[in-house]
Amino acid sequence: MAISNAVNLANISSKDILNVDSVNNRVGIASTTPTEALTVVGVVSATSFFGDGSNLEGVSSAGLGTAIADTLPGSVIYYTDNILSISDTFTVDAPSNVAYTQYAEIAVEENKDLIIADGDDFIPDILGLSTEGVTPISGAGGRVRADNFTNKAGNGAPNFPSGLSGTTGTFSGAVSGTTGTFSGSVSVGGTITYEDVTNVDSVGVVTARTGIKVLAGGINAVGLVTGTAFAGYDYLRAPFSTTVNFAVTVAAKTAAHRYNGTGSGSGYVIDGIQSPFLTLTPGRTYRFTLSSSDMTSHPFRFYLEADKATAYTTNVTSTATYTEIVVTDTTPTVLHYQCSAHAYMGNAVNTNSGAVITGETAIFRGGLAEKYENAGTTLGSQPNNPLSDGNVILFTGNESGNKTINFTGVHATLSNGETVSFTAILSPNGSGVINVVQVDGQAITVKWSGGSAPSAGSAGQDIYTFQIIKTGTGVSNYTVFGAATNYA
Repeated sequence: MAISNAVNLANISSKDILNVDSVNNRVGIASTTPTEALTVVGVVSATSFFGDGSNLEGVSSAGLGTAIADTLPGSVIYYTDNILSISDTFTVDAPSNVAYTQYAEIAVEENKDLIIADGDDFIPDILGLSTEGVTPISGAGGRVRADNFTNKAGNGAPNFPSGLSGTTGTFSGAVSGTTGTFSGSVSVGGTITYEDVTNVDSVGVVTARTGIKVLAGGINAVGLVTGTAFAGYDYLRAPFSTTVNFAVTVAAKTAAHRYNGTGSGSGYVIDGIQSPFLTLTPGRTYRFTLSSSDMTSHPFRFYLEADKATAYTTNVTSTATYTEIVVTDTTPTVLHYQCSAHAYMGNAVNTNSGAVITGETAIFRGGLAEKYENAGTTLGSQPNNPLSDGNVILFTGNESGNKTINFTGVHATLSNGETVSFTAILSPNGSGVINVVQVDGQAITVKWSGGSAPSAGSAGQDIYTFQIIKTGTGVSNYTVFGAATNYA
């Protein structure tokens, strides 16, 4: 039945169902005190509603948001300017195995979880329309946990435009993003490809199963670089530097120790490696640091032999917590570091020097070429002859009268129990003869072959041989054996 404007609604309304507040222009259905233009207590049912519903409050819906226009196509395109906030731990368990939301951002509060049930996929921003400028929540945030993350289409890897950060990460497929930071381990079952990368910065150990190829720029590693072999290189470069430090501890020997099963059951461990063979560089100082207790129980020292027959102390300094050596051009090529109290705890070092000092028998399978000095003058004009210039000296001028020959640099080089030989070749001219031999300026009585000093040859050349034996530590603790032969 149609109702005209002339009919007073108050006369036809049921006081229990329809109430009209003509003073405030309000209508109440099942409400005697309407608070809005239309107050309904109960369910409102209609075949259709018009308008965008932008001012509706407290309406539970699919959450599509607000239409951007009243007419098509804007009336079916929605926007959301809020963050979907997860304030309590919540589990998404969708009956259809796929759950989605159009919210551009999902914020999980600190210490809370958004859990995607096993077998379900969770797809945020299903419409692919995002909102810029949304203020993020404060705090550290919570966690999102799921078995699988995919892109919006559900057929590829998700994108992390702001980077990927975490403590550990394991990926069986691909990860797409701008940056990634992990403070723990990252395991990649496939291939990592670097394009236009300036630096690969590794805090820990990088292990490549099939090798690392560096095309340009080289590898700059701070720390220990370990490899089973180095092949195909053009050269090795070791710039001069200050003191190089090695951390030394003591531990039970393993199969990795060179002398495992020989001598002491304990061995030195240098920078985590059981007594490695070390290659050193002349011009540097190498310090081997131990705890005071280890240094007291196992004094770290250098020797010419592994069995410690001859101690080496030149340019070596030992304190309560370290032993250091300054490697020079005259340091023996090979030195053995060992404990002075126990046998075979250490190994050896190569110093890359030119000095050949060994406790083993020297065998020259290809012959021996010896340096000699061509003085270019007479012994009278050059009485001082350094050991560093060679052990054979050729004097070319005619000598006359008694001569003194002084061999220098011997006392600083020889230790007690060592010996050195010299050969002097001169032209006697009937009168020139060597009758005094000095070692670093100290005259030593010569024990001559035949029991007496030789006389000068009348012509040709006289060849003198001297064997100098150091019998003590003093400047005169030498025995000198001499012999002379004339070659006309």
